[in-house]
Amino acid sequence: MINIEASCRELIACQVELVSEWARKFGLDMILTAAPSEGNFTVTSGKWTFRRHGLGVCFTHRLSNQCVDIHDKFDEPELFDAWRLELFLESRGILFRGKKLAEALNKLSTLTQVGRHFKFTCDSNRCQARQSRISAQNEQSNS
Repeated sequence: MINIEASCRELIACQVELVSEWARKFGLDMILTAAPSEGNFTVTSGKWTFRRHGLGVCFTHRLSNQCVDIHDKFDEPELFDAWRLELFLESRGILFRGKKLAEALNKLSTLTQVGRHFKFTCDSNRCQARQSRISAQNEQSNS
């Protein structure tokens, strides 16, 4: 049995960590970024490779092959959509998708839907994500 809330929180934690490091290195403007199309970096959770696509980035953990594909709303890592969660789960060997995944997300009282995205209501993930973005932007402007 999958714990969908815990999986969503894990995805957000990965996104916050990865986007914070990305912002520190390259900034958050995905159109004007000087970031290479492929590369790697190390964060607390380990070594990750990245590949840019469109206005997003696909991150892959080098040891586990866990995938975090932030295909939109890159500057808001506290948000996710069902497709992003589905890819994340699948990269962990969990097949939970389509209507069942949508129903499970809609049943979580701790989630708020924002358009086609979801976010946790008033919790530490959102506050941590916002603080990480502000810190990364401050570091970049001080450089």
